[in-house]
Amino acid sequence: MRTATILLSLAILLLAVSVVASGIGPFRIPPLDVLKAVLHRVAGGSETGAIDTVLFNIRLPRIAAAAFVGAALAAAGAAYQSLFRNPLVSPDILGVSTGAGLGAVIGILLGFPVILIQALGFGGGLVTVAVVAALARSLRPAWTRIAAPPETSGVEKLVSPAGAVMSGLQRPSAVGPVLEPPP
Repeated sequence: MRTATILLSLAILLLAVSVVASGIGPFRIPPLDVLKAVLHRVAGGSETGAIDTVLFNIRLPRIAAAAFVGAALAAAGAAYQSLFRNPLVSPDILGVSTGAGLGAVIGILLGFPVILIQALGFGGGLVTVAVVAALARSLRPAWTRIAAPPETSGVEKLVSPAGAVMSGLQRPSAVGPVLEPPP
């Protein structure tokens, strides 16, 4: 129930922002006129003038494209986070942006048309994701075998007073730490 309420609230907010955004620009359109024009078009009416031309040929397609691109980026981010099981993962951190750039640069250097350059960029990003995912899977069993770090040596305990205090081998005093022999 709570999720449905949140989703409904966000959908209403998106519609409200879209109505306001479609009226902003050099040719200002009040929100009520935006709603009237959209409802007129939905009811089967035809273009009536400048407002319809600006709304349906310029602003609403751009707003729809922005909403779809935002949704696609959100879905891609969620897929990344679930694939790598890390809420802080991003294409820049994993090197996917670099892989995509490398693919695009190869396409540019070979003189390919724009559509092939884009395809090579996309392919470079996919190859990078595959390599990082395979690397993460191959290293995962090694991480699960490590139960705890090995016990530190006496030298490390003396070098790191904070670590020594935490391990209980030194007691802080008014003058400084008092060293005790290791057990």
